[in-house]
Amino acid sequence: MNTEENYLHKTWSDSIESISIDDVREAISEVQEIEGEHVAFWVGIFDEDEFILEADKDLNLTGVFGTELDEQIKFKAKSWEEVEELFTLFLDGEIEDVRTRLKTY
Repeated sequence: MNTEENYLHKTWSDSIESISIDDVREAISEVQEIEGEHVAFWVGIFDEDEFILEADKDLNLTGVFGTELDEQIKFKAKSWEEVEELFTLFLDGEIEDVRTRLKTY
């Protein structure tokens, strides 16, 4: 999967395009420091479809998959390291692997 067309959006900041895992690491660091009700960030990847992986400050993740963005999988991560690992796979184009891991936990 071509993951070059991607973006990162933070609820506390503007979106950035053509991101790397370093941008996600920065968002992980920031989300832990910010106070508020719904503090989250998400990464979107455009291919033939759009796929989204969102994380909030309470380690809750939501994966949005499917041609109509109709499949949402909720997941509670055990640590920020696990969050980073899932986003790394996601940015590497391992969408099915991420989907499977979210479903099995």
